[in-house]
Amino acid sequence: MLAELRLADGTLVAQTAATVRAAPPAAVTRKLGPAGGVVALAAEGVTLTFPAGALSETVQVYARPLGRPQDAPGNIHRAYESLTAPYSMPPTAGLLYKVRQMTSVCDGLQLPADDPEEACAGVQIWDPTTGELLRHLWNESGRLPPPSRRTDAALSADGRLVKYSSGAASDKELPMHLGFVVKPLARPELKSHDSRRWQNSPHLSVSLAYLRDVFAYLAEAQIGMYRISSELAPYATHPDMPQFHNQVAECAAELAQLGETARAASLRLSFHPAQHVVLNAAAPALVERSAADLIVQSAILDAMRQGPEGVIVTHMGGVYGDRAAARDRFCAAHDRLPEAVRRRLVLENDDVRFGVADTLWVHERTGIRLVFDNLHHRLNNPDGRPPRAALADCLATWPAGVRPKIHFSTPRTEWLVEEQRGSLPPRVRQARWQHHADYVNPFEFIDLLRQAEGLRPFDVMLEVRAKDLALRQLRRDLARYAPDLAARLEPALPAEDHAAAEALTSDEEVG
Repeated sequence: MLAELRLADGTLVAQTAATVRAAPPAAVTRKLGPAGGVVALAAEGVTLTFPAGALSETVQVYARPLGRPQDAPGNIHRAYESLTAPYSMPPTAGLLYKVRQMTSVCDGLQLPADDPEEACAGVQIWDPTTGELLRHLWNESGRLPPPSRRTDAALSADGRLVKYSSGAASDKELPMHLGFVVKPLARPELKSHDSRRWQNSPHLSVSLAYLRDVFAYLAEAQIGMYRISSELAPYATHPDMPQFHNQVAECAAELAQLGETARAASLRLSFHPAQHVVLNAAAPALVERSAADLIVQSAILDAMRQGPEGVIVTHMGGVYGDRAAARDRFCAAHDRLPEAVRRRLVLENDDVRFGVADTLWVHERTGIRLVFDNLHHRLNNPDGRPPRAALADCLATWPAGVRPKIHFSTPRTEWLVEEQRGSLPPRVRQARWQHHADYVNPFEFIDLLRQAEGLRPFDVMLEVRAKDLALRQLRRDLARYAPDLAARLEPALPAEDHAAAEALTSDEEVG
């Protein structure tokens, strides 16, 4: 499972697993990553070759003029390869090719001949000319379909796979999912996770039992996206409680079964780690603890066999008095993460420190996908980037064939009255625009979707205090005020919501 890097004359320079078989010529500079993989290579021409008949490694290729600082942005070629055929980089002098190992995939044409039942969770098929992701196949059983079922494939003259189609709906034809965060308020008896203290031996298995009930409610309410609690596996990374560290492995069968339930319902799942997960922290110990949390959450999604749409959303972290150094630390920490985490981690612009421009800077250096948050962009947009442009930039960081997601919320406008203990009078807190409202302002949501006309489709996670109640209210509002947009949603409005929408439409308001 090694990929070779060769010069245009055929000289073997290196393999992505770090073995360098031949001393590179003076014209070639190479840089090895933390795991030994080649991450940078400079030459007049480079050919990337996969051994015939072997599973390959997908790599991401960047290019920038030599002489620029290492952190300078480059022209991202995004040349991906998942086949056994060679792929030649442009033989252009004076370019630095940055090769980044991404994820293991199976041969895009056929299974290994020696084992037709070779286990493989999914296949990514890329156009070797344009680098476009054409299809991502995910088999529920965890094994590839037999070759006879993959017949609609087009090959180029030199035998490379350039097109594959299974007859499934294209991304543009798929309806939009709306999602909510963790706790269903319409069913207050449902629990999102096992919240017992460590003395009572909480366990992931209990959380999964709760999650099965939540999934049943989501199917009943026809809600197609859901954010799982980051506390699903209690104390799984606590350094002083090793008895909790193997929960994911202990629940492998339950996770696989629950993942099958989610896939059957076309339910898109995600995590958003707690605020203590800070990859760019100045303290190495905090970075290490943050990585441990991400590893557990990615292991859960992998055990559930979720596709590339199953992501872990994080923020950049703190500035710590030096914005440039903080961004660099995030990139370095990202690159040290296990590959299984990197392929699920996505980055969101925040409301105070790092806006869309910052996240795009990080994307250019790491390849991390970006999640656009509309409220955060309103609050933190120092370069004045228009919302549509910011949204388009973030959507473009997602590979073709993988539906992007964004976050949407409405700022809280009313003051809060807090009861205090004893005889103290209630305390009034003024509105802060960073706070999320209970419900979605439907007109702001409609405006955003109108602005997004012509952009690639995306799903929307609603970050509102009323959670699923707000989601269902938004569907009713769209049916009333923007029926053309309501028709794009997945799913169509349930019967109960149709009735409520009709009641709203027929109401005569007085005043």
